[in-house]
Amino acid sequence: LSQRGRQGRQRREERENYLEYLEQARAVLGAEEQAARRVARLASPPPGALFDVVRNSRRVWERRRSSEDFLQIRIGTGTRRCRSITVVNTGPALARADTFMTSEVEILKRRYESGPGLPLTVPLDCGGNVSVIGSRDFVLQVARLLLVQAAALHSPEDLQLALAVPEDRRDGWEWATWLPHLADQQQLDHTGPLRRLARSAAVSYTHLRAH
Repeated sequence: LSQRGRQGRQRREERENYLEYLEQARAVLGAEEQAARRVARLASPPPGALFDVVRNSRRVWERRRSSEDFLQIRIGTGTRRCRSITVVNTGPALARADTFMTSEVEILKRRYESGPGLPLTVPLDCGGNVSVIGSRDFVLQVARLLLVQAAALHSPEDLQLALAVPEDRRDGWEWATWLPHLADQQQLDHTGPLRRLARSAAVSYTHLRAH
Protein backbone atom coordinates (compact mmCIF):
# COMPACT_ATOMS: atom_id res chain seq x y z
CA LEU A 1 0.00 0.00 0.00
CA SER A 2 2.90 2.33 0.81
CA GLN A 3 4.41 1.76 -2.65
CA ARG A 4 1.06 2.39 -4.35
CA GLY A 5 0.66 5.60 -2.41
CA ARG A 6 4.10 6.78 -3.47
CA GLN A 7 3.35 5.94 -7.10
CA GLY A 8 0.04 7.80 -6.90
CA ARG A 9 1.69 10.90 -5.47
CA GLN A 10 4.47 10.66 -8.06
CA ARG A 11 1.92 10.41 -10.85
CA ARG A 12 -0.02 13.43 -9.57
CA GLU A 13 3.20 15.48 -9.25
CA GLU A 14 4.31 14.50 -12.75
CA ARG A 15 0.91 15.42 -14.18
CA GLU A 16 0.93 18.79 -12.43
CA ASN A 17 4.48 19.54 -13.58
CA TYR A 18 3.74 18.38 -17.10
CA LEU A 19 0.51 20.38 -17.36
CA GLU A 20 2.40 23.45 -16.18
CA TYR A 21 5.01 22.80 -18.86
CA LEU A 22 2.29 22.41 -21.52
CA GLU A 23 0.70 25.72 -20.46
CA GLN A 24 4.07 27.43 -20.90
CA ALA A 25 4.46 25.74 -24.29
CA ARG A 26 0.97 26.94 -25.33
CA ALA A 27 1.88 30.50 -24.42
CA VAL A 28 5.07 30.35 -26.48
CA LEU A 29 3.39 28.65 -29.44
CA GLY A 30 0.49 31.09 -29.29
CA ALA A 31 2.82 34.10 -29.39
CA GLU A 32 4.74 32.54 -32.30
CA GLU A 33 1.46 31.90 -34.12
CA GLN A 34 0.38 35.53 -33.78
CA ALA A 35 3.77 36.73 -35.04
CA ALA A 36 3.59 34.33 -38.00
CA ARG A 37 0.08 35.58 -38.82
CA ARG A 38 1.31 39.18 -38.87
CA VAL A 39 4.20 38.26 -41.17
CA ALA A 40 1.90 36.27 -43.48
CA ARG A 41 -0.58 39.14 -43.62
CA LEU A 42 2.20 41.54 -44.56
CA ALA A 43 3.47 39.22 -47.30
CA SER A 44 -0.03 38.46 -48.65
CA PRO A 45 -2.05 41.57 -47.78
CA PRO A 46 -5.85 41.58 -47.64
CA PRO A 47 -7.70 43.66 -50.25
CA GLY A 48 -7.98 46.73 -48.04
CA ALA A 49 -4.22 46.80 -47.46
CA LEU A 50 -3.41 46.98 -51.18
CA PHE A 51 -3.92 50.75 -51.06
CA ASP A 52 -0.99 50.98 -48.65
CA VAL A 53 1.09 48.73 -50.91
CA VAL A 54 0.68 50.85 -54.04
CA ARG A 55 1.36 54.05 -52.10
CA ASN A 56 4.61 52.66 -50.74
CA SER A 57 7.45 52.91 -53.27
CA ARG A 58 9.33 50.18 -51.43
CA ARG A 59 6.45 47.70 -51.64
CA VAL A 60 4.72 48.29 -54.98
CA TRP A 61 5.83 45.66 -57.52
CA GLU A 62 7.98 44.06 -54.80
CA ARG A 63 7.70 40.52 -56.17
CA ARG A 64 10.12 39.62 -58.93
CA ARG A 65 10.41 36.48 -61.03
CA SER A 66 13.08 35.19 -58.64
CA SER A 67 10.81 35.65 -55.59
CA GLU A 68 9.45 32.51 -53.92
CA ASP A 69 5.98 34.08 -53.77
CA PHE A 70 5.91 35.24 -57.39
CA LEU A 71 2.29 35.09 -58.58
CA GLN A 72 1.11 33.54 -55.31
CA ILE A 73 -2.20 35.40 -55.17
CA ARG A 74 -4.33 35.55 -52.03
CA ILE A 75 -7.89 34.24 -52.37
CA GLY A 76 -8.94 34.34 -48.71
CA THR A 77 -8.00 33.12 -45.26
CA GLY A 78 -8.27 29.79 -43.52
CA THR A 79 -6.46 27.15 -41.51
CA ARG A 80 -3.30 25.71 -42.97
CA ARG A 81 -0.40 23.60 -41.73
CA CYS A 82 2.48 25.87 -40.80
CA ARG A 83 4.95 23.80 -38.75
CA SER A 84 5.79 20.39 -37.32
CA ILE A 85 5.91 19.84 -33.57
CA THR A 86 8.02 16.95 -32.27
CA VAL A 87 7.87 15.80 -28.66
CA VAL A 88 10.89 13.81 -27.49
CA ASN A 89 10.05 11.16 -24.90
CA THR A 90 12.83 11.81 -22.41
CA GLY A 91 10.73 11.83 -19.23
CA PRO A 92 10.31 8.98 -16.76
CA ALA A 93 8.65 5.78 -17.92
CA LEU A 94 5.66 6.50 -15.73
CA ALA A 95 5.01 9.79 -17.55
CA ARG A 96 5.43 8.23 -20.98
CA ALA A 97 2.89 5.55 -20.11
CA ASP A 98 0.32 8.05 -18.81
CA THR A 99 -2.45 8.15 -21.43
CA PHE A 100 -3.81 11.43 -20.03
CA MET A 101 -0.52 13.26 -20.58
CA THR A 102 -0.05 11.63 -23.98
CA SER A 103 -3.52 12.84 -24.97
CA GLU A 104 -2.71 16.40 -23.81
CA VAL A 105 0.43 16.41 -25.96
CA GLU A 106 -1.52 15.27 -29.02
CA ILE A 107 -4.11 18.02 -28.47
CA LEU A 108 -1.31 20.58 -28.29
CA LYS A 109 0.29 19.27 -31.49
CA ARG A 110 -2.98 19.25 -33.45
CA ARG A 111 -3.81 22.77 -32.35
CA TYR A 112 -0.48 24.46 -33.13
CA GLU A 113 0.82 22.50 -36.11
CA SER A 114 -1.90 24.28 -38.11
CA GLY A 115 -2.71 27.96 -37.77
CA PRO A 116 -6.13 29.61 -38.29
CA GLY A 117 -6.70 32.90 -40.07
CA LEU A 118 -3.71 32.55 -42.40
CA PRO A 119 -3.76 33.77 -46.03
CA LEU A 120 -4.69 31.12 -48.58
CA THR A 121 -3.08 31.61 -51.98
CA VAL A 122 -3.29 30.13 -55.47
CA PRO A 123 -0.13 29.71 -57.60
CA LEU A 124 -1.08 31.45 -60.84
CA ASP A 125 2.37 30.83 -62.33
CA CYS A 126 1.95 27.05 -62.34
CA GLY A 127 -1.70 26.38 -61.53
CA GLY A 128 -2.83 26.07 -65.14
CA ASN A 129 -6.29 27.39 -65.96
CA VAL A 130 -7.97 28.85 -62.87
CA SER A 131 -11.76 29.15 -62.99
CA VAL A 132 -13.93 31.16 -60.61
CA ILE A 133 -17.41 29.66 -60.21
CA GLY A 134 -20.39 31.31 -58.57
CA SER A 135 -22.84 34.15 -59.02
CA ARG A 136 -21.88 36.95 -61.39
CA ASP A 137 -21.28 39.41 -58.55
CA PHE A 138 -19.06 36.93 -56.72
CA VAL A 139 -17.10 36.03 -59.86
CA LEU A 140 -16.51 39.69 -60.71
CA GLN A 141 -15.38 40.47 -57.19
CA VAL A 142 -12.87 37.61 -57.14
CA ALA A 143 -11.61 38.27 -60.68
CA ARG A 144 -11.04 41.94 -59.94
CA LEU A 145 -9.29 41.08 -56.69
CA LEU A 146 -6.93 38.67 -58.46
CA LEU A 147 -6.18 41.25 -61.13
CA VAL A 148 -5.55 44.11 -58.70
CA GLN A 149 -3.34 41.98 -56.46
CA ALA A 150 -1.24 40.80 -59.37
CA ALA A 151 -0.82 44.34 -60.68
CA ALA A 152 0.01 45.82 -57.27
CA LEU A 153 2.63 43.24 -56.33
CA HIS A 154 4.27 42.51 -59.70
CA SER A 155 6.12 44.74 -62.13
CA PRO A 156 4.86 45.05 -65.74
CA GLU A 157 8.38 43.97 -66.69
CA ASP A 158 7.67 40.57 -65.15
CA LEU A 159 3.92 40.30 -65.65
CA GLN A 160 1.94 41.22 -68.74
CA LEU A 161 -1.84 41.03 -68.61
CA ALA A 162 -4.58 40.70 -71.20
CA LEU A 163 -8.34 40.88 -70.77
CA ALA A 164 -11.08 39.31 -72.88
CA VAL A 165 -14.35 41.14 -72.24
CA PRO A 166 -17.49 41.21 -74.45
CA GLU A 167 -18.40 44.62 -75.81
CA ASP A 168 -21.63 44.84 -73.79
CA ARG A 169 -19.70 44.36 -70.53
CA ARG A 170 -16.65 46.43 -71.31
CA ASP A 171 -17.73 49.41 -69.21
CA GLY A 172 -17.12 47.37 -66.08
CA TRP A 173 -13.47 46.84 -67.02
CA GLU A 174 -12.41 50.19 -68.48
CA TRP A 175 -10.64 51.00 -65.23
CA ALA A 176 -8.18 48.18 -65.91
CA THR A 177 -6.84 49.93 -69.03
CA TRP A 178 -4.95 52.26 -66.67
CA LEU A 179 -2.83 49.34 -65.49
CA PRO A 180 0.60 49.45 -67.17
CA HIS A 181 0.55 45.64 -67.27
CA LEU A 182 -2.02 45.80 -70.10
CA ALA A 183 0.10 48.10 -72.26
CA ASP A 184 1.45 46.50 -75.44
CA GLN A 185 4.75 48.27 -75.96
CA GLN A 186 5.05 46.79 -79.46
CA GLN A 187 1.88 48.45 -80.75
CA LEU A 188 1.42 52.21 -80.48
CA ASP A 189 -1.11 54.79 -81.54
CA HIS A 190 -1.31 58.56 -81.04
CA THR A 191 -2.09 58.09 -77.33
CA GLY A 192 0.70 55.60 -76.63
CA PRO A 193 0.83 51.80 -76.25
CA LEU A 194 -2.33 49.89 -77.14
CA ARG A 195 -4.09 48.04 -74.32
CA ARG A 196 -4.57 44.28 -74.41
CA LEU A 197 -8.34 44.39 -74.05
CA ALA A 198 -10.06 42.12 -76.57
CA ARG A 199 -13.73 41.34 -77.12
CA SER A 200 -13.20 37.58 -76.79
CA ALA A 201 -10.66 35.03 -75.62
CA ALA A 202 -10.09 33.89 -79.22
CA VAL A 203 -9.20 37.40 -80.37
CA SER A 204 -6.94 37.88 -77.36
CA TYR A 205 -5.21 34.56 -78.01
CA THR A 206 -4.62 35.43 -81.67
CA HIS A 207 -3.11 38.77 -80.69
CA LEU A 208 -0.86 37.27 -78.01
CA ARG A 209 0.28 34.46 -80.28
CA ALA A 210 1.34 36.99 -82.93
CA HIS A 211 3.67 38.58 -80.40
